[in-house]
Amino acid sequence: MKGELSRAWNMLCSARMQERLPVEIREMIYAQIWSVEYLHSTRQPRQQSGPPGHSDPRCHTHVARPDFMGKETALEMVRAWYEAAATLTPDTFTIPDTQESIQQTVCEDRFKVGLDPATVLRTLTIDFNETTSRLASPYCKWPDADTRRKTFDLLYRLKKKAGFRLNFRICTPKFRLNCWPDFFDLLQPTVKAFDDEGAIVDVQAIHCSRGPHPTPYLFVDLNSIVRSYHPVTWKQGVIEYLDSVILALIILMQDRR
Repeated sequence: MKGELSRAWNMLCSARMQERLPVEIREMIYAQIWSVEYLHSTRQPRQQSGPPGHSDPRCHTHVARPDFMGKETALEMVRAWYEAAATLTPDTFTIPDTQESIQQTVCEDRFKVGLDPATVLRTLTIDFNETTSRLASPYCKWPDADTRRKTFDLLYRLKKKAGFRLNFRICTPKFRLNCWPDFFDLLQPTVKAFDDEGAIVDVQAIHCSRGPHPTPYLFVDLNSIVRSYHPVTWKQGVIEYLDSVILALIILMQDRR
């Protein structure tokens, strides 16, 4: 009974807000609701079957449900959630490179409010696992190159590419440079297309610890390599950078003795 009264009251308040307040004022209200604290508190917990280190990007709260807030308010609330989460908690949109996660994030109306996420997404980070993401790996998660290519082509559905932040991260506990060209071949067309439309695209390799919650140790900037990949010369710059980092670490350890 108490739940029904709460629902009826929310629906009434929502209807009055739609009738009496202009959209600019409503957006100001939504921005106040979606604070950093509330965004974190309403994040959907990761499903047991999901990949380690990633969570369901939906929030879990009645303010985004049409049956509690009414269809119009819930739709506006979810649009405001995408905007606030992209700015305040961008890690909300960090996903693994699986067919399911990319399809759901880019194409599916997971809030059930009649919203195409491709029209409101403003940031996206896709994490690759060096072992399971490569087609040549015996542990590859992809059935074939065509399926992987078509899945990544879904990114072209994103409507507002100008200013969009798109990050690709190759995560591995051990750098194996011979494995990276597979990623370069996959990413080059997408990076070029988003660059041409004014997006902010960043490509990195991350050396991280093993385990369900890996800790990043070292970041390698791959932006220039992806954009001007040369199969013969690309390794040299990476090797020189890694050598300089290792030398700096040795000197630091010696200084601490």
